[in-house]
Amino acid sequence: MTGKALSADEFQFQLLDEQGEVIQTKSNDANGKIYFDAIDYDQAGTYKYTIREVAGTDSTITYDQTEYHVTVNVEDQSGQLVASPAYQESIIFKNTYVSPKLGKVTLKKVDSETGKLLANAEFELQDSKGNIVQKNIVTSKDGKVEISNLEVGEYQLIETKAPSGYQIDKTPIKFSINDRSTNISKPKVLEKENKRIKKSDSAALPKTGETADQRYVLVGLFCIIGFILLMIFKILKVKKQS
Repeated sequence: MTGKALSADEFQFQLLDEQGEVIQTKSNDANGKIYFDAIDYDQAGTYKYTIREVAGTDSTITYDQTEYHVTVNVEDQSGQLVASPAYQESIIFKNTYVSPKLGKVTLKKVDSETGKLLANAEFELQDSKGNIVQKNIVTSKDGKVEISNLEVGEYQLIETKAPSGYQIDKTPIKFSINDRSTNISKPKVLEKENKRIKKSDSAALPKTGETADQRYVLVGLFCIIGFILLMIFKILKVKKQS
């Protein structure tokens, strides 16, 4: 193992018979050695085997795909079967650890109408399953923020707080980091627009300390008083004429 220290049971290896059937699977010990169990033979002959490594799923490991062939000659020596293995070469599997590639992106926050860059927009970074990777990602005074040290994978940014005076937009900004977008000096740039919060017409609002219901009551009272005064005026006019 090159690139990092080897651990016990870190890798698995298979022993296959001549028909390609797996007959044993073993793991390495702390020193990197693999021990297969002894095989019992009931007759003399030549037996052929293959030893190979089981490819793992760790993307930071390059697994050795070499297959080694072993021949075992079994001889009858005075009624006792004696097995003698023969190797064409030393059986050594060489795995390599490769540091994970890291990428980065730059997020820009802009006014949807003017294109002005906006500070103090806050975001949360999630992986493809919605798990939180990083919180409190805030755009600086130039309206930008760089997110770095991202491993290869799928991500999304969710706005958690909009700049003052703007509407929040929780639509996910999805992006991916792949082998072509890692370890580059010029990161991928993402852009997110925000709409301004429209102000209500202040003339339509009640005055301080006055509710809309109170205004309707006052208007109704004025109408009733006006009607009563009108009726009194008509009655007095009729009496005067008579």
